[in-house]
Parts: sequence; C-alpha cells; structure tokens
Amino acid sequence: MGSMRLSVSDLKLWDFMYIGAGLCLAACIFLLYIVTTSRDTRYEWIIWVFFIAGLALIAGGFIYETRYKAEHPYEYVSKFKDIVEG
Repeated sequence: MGSMRLSVSDLKLWDFMYIGAGLCLAACIFLLYIVTTSRDTRYEWIIWVFFIAGLALIAGGFIYETRYKAEHPYEYVSKFKDIVEG
C-alpha cells in the first residue's frame, strides 16, 4: 500500500469553510463556558455572532461542495463502485 499525503493545496474552499465552522463552534463553547462561570453576560452577543457565522460557513461550504461535485463528477467516482453494483 502506498502512503497518501495531504497538503494544504489539496484542500478545497469548502474544507476551509468547514474548518472555520468548527472553530466558530469551539469559540461558542468557550464563550458559553466563560459566561456561565463568570455570570457576566456582557459578551453573550459574541456567542450569537460566532453561531451565525458558523451556520453561514456550513451552508456556504455545502453549496460550494455540491456545485463543484456536480461540475466535476469524474473526480468523485467511487473506487468501490464495482463491488457495490455486483
């Protein structure tokens, strides 16, 4: 078996969008923890900003990925197609 290497140049736009959404989720959890432990609600609005940004990144990533895969179907042919089809 050969080794498979993944570089940053192999990542597509939607990969970065999904990573950004994950970072937004992490920021939301961190800020929720800070607000809950300190009972200081001054920064509660920032949670909503990260939440909405995360949803927008997920939606944008899904749209870009779907469009790209529809325009380039030959890049996403399953290696196991012959096994599944019989």
